[in-house]
Amino acid sequence: ILKTALVSGTTSGLGKALARKLLDDGFRVIGVNRRADVALESRANFKNYVLDITSTEEVARLLDELRSQGIEIDLFLLNAGIT
Repeated sequence: ILKTALVSGTTSGLGKALARKLLDDGFRVIGVNRRADVALESRANFKNYVLDITSTEEVARLLDELRSQGIEIDLFLLNAGIT
C-alpha cells in the first residue's frame, strides 16, 4: 500500500530534501507551496498544490479534493517558513 505524505515548503531547503527522501523511500508526496514556479521537479508520485497554508479555507479545500480522489494522508510534515 502506497503511503502518502503531505509536505509543505517543498520548493527549497529542508522541505525539498524531505520530499525527495520520502519519494526515494516509496511514498507518494503531496507538495504544498505558495508558488508553482519553483516546485520540486516532476517525479512519479509527486503532486504540487499551490496554496497558502495559513488559510483554513484553502487547506480544507485541498483535503476535500484529496479525499474525493480516495487519498488519505499518512504523514504531515509542516515545514514552510514565513519570510
